[in-house]
Amino acid sequence: GAVMQFSAPMFSHLIVVAGGSGERLGGVDKALCEVGGRRLVDHALDVPVTGRRIVVRPSDRAPIVSTPAQHVEQVAEQPAGGGPAAGLAAAVAALTGGSEDGAASAADRPGPPVGDIFDTDELVAVLACDAMAPVAPVMAQLGVALRGHPNAGVAVAAPGGLPQWLTAVWRLGVLIDAVGRFGDPAHAPARLM
Repeated sequence: GAVMQFSAPMFSHLIVVAGGSGERLGGVDKALCEVGGRRLVDHALDVPVTGRRIVVRPSDRAPIVSTPAQHVEQVAEQPAGGGPAAGLAAAVAALTGGSEDGAASAADRPGPPVGDIFDTDELVAVLACDAMAPVAPVMAQLGVALRGHPNAGVAVAAPGGLPQWLTAVWRLGVLIDAVGRFGDPAHAPARLM
């Protein structure tokens, strides 16, 4: 099909934000809602990557169980309920070997130990678990757009024109800087990135 042209991984890492209290859905765990026979989080995890897939999820929720084909690491935002910016901060800490609580230890990760060795030019896809577009081609288009903006993140625009930073692509170094600007990311809206 037409999607095959996007099958070569463009991204090193994927961060799926699967937190949220589900208040609008009456407390339903959005990530586990099924659409077309698959959980929403699985649709988001379809974005092909060469490196790590990190799911940000409150520690009191059922874990997203990995399949052998899709190794998934899970981190929790600090503090619990701290929102998407805090979740992104926890995921970035896990990617860069930081010691955020809830970050996977090196022993839990496949492949060689990372320690402090990470490439700030690696492309990181960030996606909310409830993104309903065919995510792989949308993220591929963002990845292409990022080539023209190497020192910024590139995001899908909401109808009002505001960037949706939970459907975005970043160079790892730029994402580290953006998260660092939050100071304390708890309850900071991701739209301020």
